[in-house]
Amino acid sequence: MDERLGQLVQEAGRCVLGMFFLCLSLVILPLPLQAAPPESTDLETQLLKHRRDPTWRARRGAVDSLLYLNRLAARDTRAQHWRGVATRFLQRLEAGENPYTQAKGDILPRAYRSPLSQSLQGYAVYLPPNYDPAKAWPLYVALHGGSSNGNLFLGVVLGNNMPWQAYKEHLWDHYRPRWSPDWIVVAPDGFGQVMWRWMGERDVLDVIADVQRHYHVDPERVVLGGLSNGGVGSYAIGTRHAWRFSVVQAMAGAPSWLQYTGGKPTRAEKRAILPWSALHLAPNIRNTRFEFYHGRTDPGPMRPPFVEAFSKRLKALGLPHHQTWYNAGHEILYLVHRHGKRYAALAEHQRPTQPTKVYLVTSDYRAARQFWLEVT
Repeated sequence: MDERLGQLVQEAGRCVLGMFFLCLSLVILPLPLQAAPPESTDLETQLLKHRRDPTWRARRGAVDSLLYLNRLAARDTRAQHWRGVATRFLQRLEAGENPYTQAKGDILPRAYRSPLSQSLQGYAVYLPPNYDPAKAWPLYVALHGGSSNGNLFLGVVLGNNMPWQAYKEHLWDHYRPRWSPDWIVVAPDGFGQVMWRWMGERDVLDVIADVQRHYHVDPERVVLGGLSNGGVGSYAIGTRHAWRFSVVQAMAGAPSWLQYTGGKPTRAEKRAILPWSALHLAPNIRNTRFEFYHGRTDPGPMRPPFVEAFSKRLKALGLPHHQTWYNAGHEILYLVHRHGKRYAALAEHQRPTQPTKVYLVTSDYRAARQFWLEVT
């Protein structure tokens, strides 16, 4: 009887495991696309031909971005206008111009090839109106919230405000900045809605690297900021990789997933959560200006007591405090950014290059460095 019961349990386990992987495959595999219109196919053919051409090696980043725009337009009716942009940009590339570095004062999607995916990964980028590649520019990396993507969020960050309930209809609009900071500003997509963990974090780091390949970025003035889910990401990535940033701005986020376990996390939950918990990684920020902002009346799920716990943790560690509370709810982005006026103050802060004392707290080889200290 016991042997038969054991066999049944094993069979049930295999069934559940099989269903898990089936469901996982349904989640991560792309749905088959409808047949692309002829103009999309023709543009794809032209772009792939140029990408294979060794004389176009220096322009492959731009070509990949135009491939991304064309494929985006083919699969999403809200993004059809981007095919026209891709067509015009290709003509300029063929004329020897670089339309992306010349797109000053504009917000544009572009893309890179990720080692994690066969699909091109998109992000949005803004260049200041007076961008000059001879000069190094500060970089602001903006992490979107749960209902957004990089393109829409960059539009919102630069002044195109709208209620979050309207986001779905405007994910792929071509936004024009309503204020124009003297910064390069980018907004990654983060592989969708993975709360900036795992491949979401890798996307942030890869986007920074891609921007540095194509634009002249000041490596000592790179700021990470995010709102809501992006605030959660800023707490996590900003403590895991604090050494990469001159300033971190966590807005309306939660410092640790442990705060959602009811105070009694299981052993498995601890093992999964601690590598991403700003409460536990806080010593890493000793040499980085870490700013966090929250609304006193924020209804959650990023609750004010969660942020108060982080503040207490920093006090216990003797770390500098840069916290700001608003008599507001969850929507505090423009309060923090002061309607585009905050960038000048951010530019005053630079990342230290050789701090004398460095702290490294980690349990993850993907986040095993702080400045000159690295665990291998």
